Amino acid sequence: MLPALLRRAVDTCRCPRSCNGACHSCLLSHDTQHDMRYIDRFALAPQTGEPAILGEAYLAALELRPEDRAFGDETVFVWGEPHLAVVRQARRMAGPDRPIQVRLYATGDGDDSNPVQWAGRHLVRSLLALGPVTVTLVVPEASVPTDWQQARQLAGLLENEGMNLHVAPGAPSSDGMQLWAEIIGTDGGYGFAARADDLSVGADWSMKRAGSTHVEGPSEPRPLGGGPRQPSALVTEPVSPLGIADLRPTAAGAAREFGARFWAAIEKAAPSQLPASPLDRITYQDRYLQAPGALHGLYVVLNHLKGTGRIGATTKIEVIALRSDSDRMARTLRHNWPSADTQRAVIDGLLASLGSPVQVRVLAHYEKKNTPHYRSLELAWGGAELQIRLDQGFGFLEAVPPADRFPFELGVNEQISKLLVGAWRWQGPALEVEIPAYLRLFR
Repeated sequence: MLPALLRRAVDTCRCPRSCNGACHSCLLSHDTQHDMRYIDRFALAPQTGEPAILGEAYLAALELRPEDRAFGDETVFVWGEPHLAVVRQARRMAGPDRPIQVRLYATGDGDDSNPVQWAGRHLVRSLLALGPVTVTLVVPEASVPTDWQQARQLAGLLENEGMNLHVAPGAPSSDGMQLWAEIIGTDGGYGFAARADDLSVGADWSMKRAGSTHVEGPSEPRPLGGGPRQPSALVTEPVSPLGIADLRPTAAGAAREFGARFWAAIEKAAPSQLPASPLDRITYQDRYLQAPGALHGLYVVLNHLKGTGRIGATTKIEVIALRSDSDRMARTLRHNWPSADTQRAVIDGLLASLGSPVQVRVLAHYEKKNTPHYRSLELAWGGAELQIRLDQGFGFLEAVPPADRFPFELGVNEQISKLLVGAWRWQGPALEVEIPAYLRLFR
């Protein structure tokens, strides 16, 4: 559309009378005559041998490549945010007497999808607000989570947002472009496709990235194959837990007292599970232990164990996390460390203040597949072991502004000092985090 419009502008500048700059046969009109001194048709349509602002090479670069024309000749670029483009087209096609079906396609590793942070949640809400709209999430069989926590989170996502689930044999594609959204109405279909590496149900689903191409256009609805699946069919637990607790009520309050609130929730869910004597080993595994706020949550949980005599001088503490290499401007407790070296040093220094041997392992991103998605706190003593699985680790904690600021610009020791003081208050989870922050206890 844009290249065609610009070509029309260039053609308008090719005066049939070959004027010197502007005349009534090309650019001059009742509307433009007062700006005649600023108008020069040669700026866009130059004489032979002169450079052009809108030369053919530039206009050709704006055209879609043949391999990007997922919907034929009517394929166009998606300008702006892809989610807004879907809502805009759905609004055109939906009406009181014109129900539509919207299919959202997702692929990728289901056990690494993180449905809690799915970027499509707000899109679904906007679509359902339009009226008679049915939204179906379509995933290949290979992308259905096998990890029980991921499966439970996906089931909760479907129920909370009012979506259907359809499990298909594979992901639809067209000439290398992958379909990620499709609107089916009474007058036909309309699709959205991308040449993205990953369209998994995660925080970056369908988001524009550097070098990616998003296109849209009229399309024939794709045959799905497979069939629907109820959210309840996703939820399976290999072992019955000793107890289940919702951590959301423990969030609000002084940050330094979160540890006491956490262990009170544990005691209520599964009484008398911890020994009175020091533990032999504590292992905390969390891929996303990359922000100071989450680390402080872990620290006060362990510090409470020390205060009750369960961490001694011989208790070994091990922490496993993925490296943090965030290019985001880090300002608050919820932001990730820009440097993995700083991340490791602060974790190590803060937990060393507990007075026990500490080992911190910060894994490279290629090792992500070798770690479980769930966050786990394992306590071992005298041949016994208690495993606490947390849906979101301690990442659900959110400080009350403006005390949520964190001094990333300072050195490691200053950052550790800030976390040791912990002079802020946690509020409840953010409103968009509607899936509860559960924990489960296993022996």
